[in-house]
Amino acid sequence: MNLINNKMKFFKSTALKTTLFVTPALLLLSACDDDKKQPTPPAVTPPVVEQPPTPPEPLITNLIEAANKANKRVGAAVSHGVLTNNETDYINILKAEFNYITPENIGKWGSIQNSTADVWDFSALDSMIAFAEENEMAFKGHALVWHRQAPNFVNSDVTPEELTTLINAHIDATAPRYSGQIYAWDVANEVMGDDANYRDSIFFEKLDKDYIGDSFIRAHAADPEAKLFYNDYSIDNINAKSDAVFTMVTELINAEVPIHGVGFQMHLDASNAPSTQQMTDNFQRFVDLDLDVNISEIDVRLSSLPWDQVTKLAIQQQVYHRAVNACMNIERCDAVTVWGFTDKYSWIDGEFGPDDPLLYTADYERKPAYFALADGFVGIAADASGVMPNLIANGNFEVATDGWTTLDETALRTTVNKQNGITSLIASATDEAKATASIDITSLLKANNVYDVEAWVMSANESTLESSINVMLECVGEEAQTIVINSAVASHTEFTRLSGTLTIAECDFVSATLVIEGPAASEDIYLDAVSLRPQALIPDTEGFSDNILTNSDFEVDASGWEGYDSSEVAITTTKVFAGSQSLVGTSRTQEFQGPSTNILSLVESGATYQLFARTAVSEGSTQVKATISATCSDGVKYLGTGATEANATDWSLIAGQVTLPNCAMSDAILYFEGPAVGIDIYVDNVTFHKEEKNLGPNLVSNNDFEENTDGWVVWGGTLSSSTNYANTGNSSALHSNRTGTWQGPVFNLLPYAETGKTYEITTYARIENAAEDLLNITLKTLCEGDIEEDASYTQHGAITATNGDWTKLSGSLVLPDCVLTSAVAYFDGPAIGVDIYIDSVSITSEITVDADNLFTNSTFESGVNGWATWGANIEESTEFAHTGEKSALVNSRANNWQGPVYDFFGTGTANTTYDMSGWIRVAGSESEDISVNIKQTCEGEEAVYIDGGPAVTVSDNEWTEVSGTFTTPDCNLTELSVYFSNAAVGVDMYLDDASIKLASVE
Repeated sequence: MNLINNKMKFFKSTALKTTLFVTPALLLLSACDDDKKQPTPPAVTPPVVEQPPTPPEPLITNLIEAANKANKRVGAAVSHGVLTNNETDYINILKAEFNYITPENIGKWGSIQNSTADVWDFSALDSMIAFAEENEMAFKGHALVWHRQAPNFVNSDVTPEELTTLINAHIDATAPRYSGQIYAWDVANEVMGDDANYRDSIFFEKLDKDYIGDSFIRAHAADPEAKLFYNDYSIDNINAKSDAVFTMVTELINAEVPIHGVGFQMHLDASNAPSTQQMTDNFQRFVDLDLDVNISEIDVRLSSLPWDQVTKLAIQQQVYHRAVNACMNIERCDAVTVWGFTDKYSWIDGEFGPDDPLLYTADYERKPAYFALADGFVGIAADASGVMPNLIANGNFEVATDGWTTLDETALRTTVNKQNGITSLIASATDEAKATASIDITSLLKANNVYDVEAWVMSANESTLESSINVMLECVGEEAQTIVINSAVASHTEFTRLSGTLTIAECDFVSATLVIEGPAASEDIYLDAVSLRPQALIPDTEGFSDNILTNSDFEVDASGWEGYDSSEVAITTTKVFAGSQSLVGTSRTQEFQGPSTNILSLVESGATYQLFARTAVSEGSTQVKATISATCSDGVKYLGTGATEANATDWSLIAGQVTLPNCAMSDAILYFEGPAVGIDIYVDNVTFHKEEKNLGPNLVSNNDFEENTDGWVVWGGTLSSSTNYANTGNSSALHSNRTGTWQGPVFNLLPYAETGKTYEITTYARIENAAEDLLNITLKTLCEGDIEEDASYTQHGAITATNGDWTKLSGSLVLPDCVLTSAVAYFDGPAIGVDIYIDSVSITSEITVDADNLFTNSTFESGVNGWATWGANIEESTEFAHTGEKSALVNSRANNWQGPVYDFFGTGTANTTYDMSGWIRVAGSESEDISVNIKQTCEGEEAVYIDGGPAVTVSDNEWTEVSGTFTTPDCNLTELSVYFSNAAVGVDMYLDDASIKLASVE
């Protein structure tokens, strides 16, 4: 290299000297004599310096790394109670996957000042902020001013001046305390009502809207470095409420109030969630005001979807993905925060009913929604509205290879080649075998359905042979088969698309595996963007009634239907889904107008319903929504019941579920809405189904009052059995001489109460001494450690009762998640002096069945069928119960091996491993060592007795789980029994909630 450099210096020097001695005469001679030219120095080629190869991007392994790549934060709302309980899985996931946390409750005003106006308790908030700092997490304070969870001294008794002083004192004490530790504050939370007007809260009542700007000014003075956000729900797309918020923050900015951003909570329902573009457009208009935005509390409910759970989870993944895409589209969207992260701890269950709205299961397994965040943060575009969901949750491999296996059983990822995102999967071949990548799709498929299958493949070597995509399918009673979806020569310079359709006929699935296979032995392949999408979603009506609408297909006329508001409807043959006619909604001058039917007489308060409808529009492509307007005493509630992207050429399916409010509804209308003014809405095959629950026995033993009112009490007045009126039989319960509106017949639910459980309550009621009056179902509960003043009173159903006839009153009682010391249900509400009659009372709870449990009778609520003992006595008992009301009691035991026995022969199969368990307690001894055992006999051999696991010490004062695992021998079984044993002779054994399942495969 030095030699080359020296030669270059010489040539440069020579050229410079020659140039200095050239004269015009020499130039002229040169021009006259072409043969006499100046010597040209030899050309020198500069050395080629090899550049080091660009290193591949590092692999992403968690959500933090994915969000960092996008220059965003990924956050979670955190429960202080769970955090301090040191639940290992919860804490480990929180630290590994999230770099931004928001306190779920402990940062709210009522949690910080939970006693008097001059006392603050920051201990819980201090500890959570310390946790955040220790784990290098940013922290968002939530929320300084909110109408809910305010201290009890913030009430109607305070004057405007006093309320202002309280707000200022709270902000002045809280915000400066954490200056420099908190990245941002939600200063004002949910000040806009659902009606797009300022919420009628204690703050607005006393201070008008001025308190909002004043709170931001105060917070900025208290902590000048923190970002200050306004936060609200139902503003995720452009609608009346988000318009009102946009106007409000514009006014704050114009008034030079220090507001820095808006948080969009996004508590979404998967059945009617907004599109990516709708969210993006909405975010953008706030950013155009020079504000930051963030997704502050996202969760996605899926219970209203009428599909199987696999499909629900895939649609939930689409909704999460679209939300993250919207944030990615906006540079000033700084974070995506999920309101919790595990379904084990979500506020949704208590607010909306059981659901699975978050990223992890209750057992801390990743759900499809988890991969939605990862894919979104690395820039993969979400499915557009109307695109069928991908049932393969992890088809892009951006953070992991969950579910996939290759030849060496360890699927690897690379960022060197990819079809989308930044990562693909490497499937390595061996010298003897082709490269394969496979995933079990047994649980994803449904019989009698067609699926679109797609995968992108790239060969690691130049090849003329084909790679293929196949499904290995085995149905019960049939030979396993290989279904070839497609094959093609995969390029080694770019990814090649393999796609085709998979048709599944009637099949009781044993197994189904999707396999992508390389071209030849020794040739590796890269795999990316794998999808399995149903061509049609098949509604799942299991657990629901037949259609309750009287006119669903419009083959005769439009009876029962009319235009909502001032629009009109008509029968048409222009567009028909089935039959010869459909219904069209015309003359629409508002977007909310469309075909409607009154369902008040068909529905019950608090019940859940499922809707299916086919729809089309007269022009273009637009969203059509199904909505129910339910009118209660406190106003009209608009309930989304499903939505779809409709067009003018094909019929689309609207499907959804809705739970009606627990109120005395005076009106209930189902209607279709959404398209722009002037666009006609077509509907056909509209069906509406009521959820049918598998309910247990009636807990009310005296439910007809034929002889007396035993088991019932009143808190004032007189309760008696009366023959004045009867809904059934000859008598009913009469509550007379009432001196308070809160007085009514009371039933004690505590002996039957299970923490967190839901009870269905129904009665028939009428009144006397008034033509009509409101009658409620009220639940009073008290938790251990609380005093009477802390009792919770909640209403769970209401009707307008009359003096002319019996009216059905029903509701769902949801018990709190605490140790209860009081739980009573009662019927109240009418004015003083109005008599209440009730009859045919029913309180039941849903019987939940574990489909994987191979014991046909595991709870003994209906007896001990299927169970026996070898020489002792077994019977159902109400003395103790682990859950429900009953357990199995084994007494008169003359040998220690005697206990509850279940004959598993005929159910269990040879050479199979099972997990088994049961909850046990004893009587007649303080404690005993109990084990679960197996008796098994192979044909022609002696019986063998084995222990399923080590004995467990069980006491006489609480239930203890006894469990074990066993593998049946590989033989022709003639006997197979499972039993619990080893208690001393004479000791009674109680068994409840027994379980035997196929052992999980790691």
